Amino acid sequence: MTAADPPSADPPSASLAALPQKGVLVVLALANMASPFAMQIFPPAAPFVPDAFGTRLAEAQWSVPAASLVLAIALLAFGPLSDRYDHRKLLLIGFATFCVGSVIGAVADGLGVLILGRALQAVGAGAGAVIARSAAATLYPRDRLAEVYGIMNMIIVVAPMFAPLIAGVMLDTSGWRGIMWFLAATGLAMIALTQFGMHNALRRRAPVKSGGLALAGFMALLSNRLFALMLLLIATSQMSVFIFLSSAPYVVIDLMGRSATEYGSYFVALTVTFFFGSYTATRFTRRLGPLRMLAIAVAANLAATGIMSAFVFAGIWTPWSIVAPVLLLTYSNGAIQPVVMAEAMIHADGHEGSASSLTGFALIMASAVGLQLAGTFQGATPRPMAALMLAAGAILLLNLAALMRYNRAPHRAT
Repeated sequence: MTAADPPSADPPSASLAALPQKGVLVVLALANMASPFAMQIFPPAAPFVPDAFGTRLAEAQWSVPAASLVLAIALLAFGPLSDRYDHRKLLLIGFATFCVGSVIGAVADGLGVLILGRALQAVGAGAGAVIARSAAATLYPRDRLAEVYGIMNMIIVVAPMFAPLIAGVMLDTSGWRGIMWFLAATGLAMIALTQFGMHNALRRRAPVKSGGLALAGFMALLSNRLFALMLLLIATSQMSVFIFLSSAPYVVIDLMGRSATEYGSYFVALTVTFFFGSYTATRFTRRLGPLRMLAIAVAANLAATGIMSAFVFAGIWTPWSIVAPVLLLTYSNGAIQPVVMAEAMIHADGHEGSASSLTGFALIMASAVGLQLAGTFQGATPRPMAALMLAAGAILLLNLAALMRYNRAPHRAT
């Protein structure tokens, strides 16, 4: 199914049991979750690192952006590799690198060694994210991919919910080095699952493309108008969410005078609505068709942004007037991501790994741009945040209109 195809006449099934190779899907979802989990479990430990190495906090915090930068590069590197080589072997190499990086970080005797360990962790986590999505595209029918990626998204939300909790327990019991040992054990578990639980599943069904430059897949995909529009859609949706997430602590805690605990409860609620957005995609994309599903999700984004902005510019600044509408925004983002990922893979034309790289890279860059925009324009009121989110919503609407025009074009690609 493509964005231009009619909805499926088959009855939709969102249950995990209805999908073939459901055990493989769970392992792929765990591999996909390695990236956000590894990135989000360590930041709470950053304030404890300076005492170990006699450095300043500002220097120790470099371990966080350095890992994020390496992750972004790894996402781009492993895509072309997964178009050419065996998925299972690449996953094993990635998780082995993850384990090595975790051990190096655990025994680090200096900040530079710790950053090296975190960088290697990011390389391995990037491999898991890219190859999991790419492998799913070769294992499951095209008309089930939105369902598959929706299930993977529902599992991935475990990372932001439990990573800080696990980090807190480890810090209280074994210090920041304990987090690194925990990640090493996690990597070993993923190696075992990949080696023994997926030995036959991750064999490529089609011959691997040979020849050409590693960038050929990226160039081919970005020259595909439908793929480019889908990439812009998923990036803009993500950017809108991160504009809010960057501004929310200041708005909720400083302007509204609410506690950090209350803000944390709102963050959990936003994660839950993202989960249900992905669940909606698994349930209804086959029935409605991807373009109609995206139209509904974009409408939810615009409604959320419009309602919140109306309250903000009217001077009504309460959790119910600002945070509550954004629950619909994160719901929308959760629904958009599986559909776009599925369409990206369907139109990859043998470059599924490169498509996985570009969608993952777009999400990371959009998150960073959203954070930077919110930080740059933050003022004494929530109005700059609302204005930025309205601008992102306008881009989404224009993007959806371009997709609809593409859908109606007589010579659209199939």
